[in-house]
Amino acid sequence: MSQVPTEIPAVRFDAVRLDRGGRTILSGIDLVAPVGSITAVLGPSGSGKSTLLAALTGELAPASGRVQVFGRDVPQRQRELLELRKSIGVLLQGNGLLTD
Repeated sequence: MSQVPTEIPAVRFDAVRLDRGGRTILSGIDLVAPVGSITAVLGPSGSGKSTLLAALTGELAPASGRVQVFGRDVPQRQRELLELRKSIGVLLQGNGLLTD
């Protein structure tokens, strides 16, 4: 992927609502993670962290609002989604938390 200007956030959620199984899990989510930052999402079990990550990686389409990665909407088409996923990395807690 080409260089992204630093004024474009790495991740942006604008007024996002995420539903699973007909139930709203997260609503009214606004989040900006600047390029070059380290951003952690913390919360108790069942608070929607994995749901938020699923929207970021395109596994879950928002019921409303907008999810962008590097200034582009997260695509729904498989080919474009695969290209996006090549440019991001995800660290899950079961695979090694940052210890220090």
